Amino acid sequence: MQYLSVDKLDFKLKKAILGWDVVNWVKALRYWEDKCDLYNKNYQCLELGSGNTTGGLSLWLAMNRNNVICSDKKSPRDFIYPIHQKYNCDHRIEYASIDVLSIPYDSYFDIVAFKSVLGGISRENNSNKKVVIDNIYRTLKPRGKLFIAENLEAAWLHRFARKKILKKTWNYLIISEMDYIFNQYRSFDYTVVGFLGAFGRDENQRMLLGYADNIIEKLLPAKMKYILIGIAQK
Repeated sequence: MQYLSVDKLDFKLKKAILGWDVVNWVKALRYWEDKCDLYNKNYQCLELGSGNTTGGLSLWLAMNRNNVICSDKKSPRDFIYPIHQKYNCDHRIEYASIDVLSIPYDSYFDIVAFKSVLGGISRENNSNKKVVIDNIYRTLKPRGKLFIAENLEAAWLHRFARKKILKKTWNYLIISEMDYIFNQYRSFDYTVVGFLGAFGRDENQRMLLGYADNIIEKLLPAKMKYILIGIAQK
């Protein structure tokens, strides 16, 4: 597949990469693309927790002509391979069972990427957030990069909706944790986005709310937004 910048991808492909709330989460791809030259580098890449994205980040990295291990605690190959094959990227992707709390590589990857992983892995133990980030540090080559897109605690309205309406159990990331969690890394740059999109009940609603977010999010303080997008460098 010929490379296209994120803004030139059609919505169907963006949804294949991101899964849900595409208008807001696509800002992660744009941020990473702006901060890091990925195309045709033949990088060794790892996607963690790929069940949360149906292997979408692996697809995106492979589209950029890099080599990817698409992983989850149980190998996701059976249900993800057809998607990668559809977009002619399967020859650049292999599949593996990897526990994010014990990644069996050292100084191996140029890029590690994940979306919506920390909140689930730290439900019962908040310290698992740092365990995961430290494990990733160990697996990266010198100057290697971690791409992170994660759900934030956000505003009181988000917390209320998650507890009372969605009844979702998740240990949401807090901005004030960042300095501690990423203290091993040479640098950690991030942005925060999104407010209304989290309240959509289906993708059509999320799309409309996401477009509204594009207008209002610059007026809102960081602590009210619900998506953190970042790059950490070893």
